[in-house]
Amino acid sequence: MDSKAIVKCESRLETIRDATRKLVGCTEYNEFASLWYQILVASKSVYSTLEQGSKASVRSNQWFYREKDRFKKDELIQYILIARDAEEHGLDETSELIPEARLLGKSAEGFSVRMTDRNGNAFVNCGVAYKIEGAGSRYDPGLRSLDGKPILNEKREKQIVLKSVRDRSKKIYAPPTTHQNEVLTDTSPAHVAQCMLSHLTNFVNEARKFL
Repeated sequence: MDSKAIVKCESRLETIRDATRKLVGCTEYNEFASLWYQILVASKSVYSTLEQGSKASVRSNQWFYREKDRFKKDELIQYILIARDAEEHGLDETSELIPEARLLGKSAEGFSVRMTDRNGNAFVNCGVAYKIEGAGSRYDPGLRSLDGKPILNEKREKQIVLKSVRDRSKKIYAPPTTHQNEVLTDTSPAHVAQCMLSHLTNFVNEARKFL
């Protein structure tokens, strides 16, 4: 392994570390998009840098490609790498802002799934009778339960989520739900970024053994 590759990777890891730290709690989409882009680009750079550095010896080169094949089976790692390519070479965003909304007449155990509004429109097992977006709207459709159960109304805070991405062959990669053969209990962009940072840090540390 070429020592210059390790030095360069340390710089990329610091970029990811700093951006990930700022990503936690970030709710402004433009700021988020900039930080997310930095994470994607720097993550891919770690891989390409180690790939070039591994050519310094047969052992390190064999190690790199063995690990590369193993990582292809990891949802989170593959998503990050494909998302980077989508951001660099495509037009679609890899994330989106879900606006604040009121969810009126939401279906849930113990709550009504049969109701009408003041205009006589019926809602049966519809998931959500009304989704009213925007912090300023106070519209009330006058929902009335038809099955005697209470009506569930919830407020959804605005949030930023990851979107499905496509590779060059148009294969779709959904936002990751697993990593290292374990289910992700937190699928937020910040947690995904933290998992990737931990993985890349370990990957670079493994590469040091071939110096």
